[in-house]
Amino acid sequence: AQLLATLHEESARAADVTALNETLDRVVATLERVSERLDQVVESHEETRAELRQLAESHERLAASHQRLAESHERLAKSHEETREELRKLAESHERLAASHQRLAEAHERLAASHQRLAESHERLAKSHEETREELRKLAEAQRRTEAEVRRLAKGMSNIRSELGGLGRTLSYALENEAFRVLPRLLKERYHIEIVERFVRTYVGEREVNFFAEGQRNGERVLIVGEAKSRLDTGAFRQLGRTLQAVREAQDAGELPPYQVIPLFVTHMAHPKALERAKQEGVIVVQSFEW
Repeated sequence: AQLLATLHEESARAADVTALNETLDRVVATLERVSERLDQVVESHEETRAELRQLAESHERLAASHQRLAESHERLAKSHEETREELRKLAESHERLAASHQRLAEAHERLAASHQRLAESHERLAKSHEETREELRKLAEAQRRTEAEVRRLAKGMSNIRSELGGLGRTLSYALENEAFRVLPRLLKERYHIEIVERFVRTYVGEREVNFFAEGQRNGERVLIVGEAKSRLDTGAFRQLGRTLQAVREAQDAGELPPYQVIPLFVTHMAHPKALERAKQEGVIVVQSFEW
């Protein structure tokens, strides 16, 4: 009985061991499946982490894109405002252009009216031109007759000028001849100049001299050089200056003695300004009423 009991116990323990082995086998199989699942979970976790990294990178790109989009939106808003301002200016320009177009249309109408008036005026001008040509032809004919008369008149005037020139020269010679007679006395009485060589008409170089004489004043020899003028004004001093320059050049050349030169005017009448200038420049003026 004990042996049977022991065998029964051993058999029970064997059955338990078998059952335990089966259980262990199932546990091992389960653990293997769990390990496989864990490997899958780990692999899935790694994939998830990679996806999360990609998602983070995508998020960063999305954030950067959002920033660029915001900046682009700001630029777009600014451009929109600028576009609105440009449109406003364009509208104003369009209004001005429309007004200008209206003025241009009105000016065109005025120009058309002016063109019509110009055409009418051109017709009148053409008619007037024909009339003017006829008048010019008549005027040219009259001018030819006038030129012939002017030539005859000019010839007569030339003769008159020659006669007047001769008359003026005759009167000038008459004044000079009378002055030749009285000058020695007047110069001696008023200016203490005694004439040593009588007054003559002469040429100094190519210059005609109306009065030329040698004299003496205070013991020194002098040359009296003068011009005759029927009416003395300030313009006569230029002529006297050219005469005195010719005398000085002749003295420098040894053609005349190097005496002091005393300038002289003989005239019928002298202007007060001419008398004042003669006094300032040391020119003797003798007027015909004084003798």
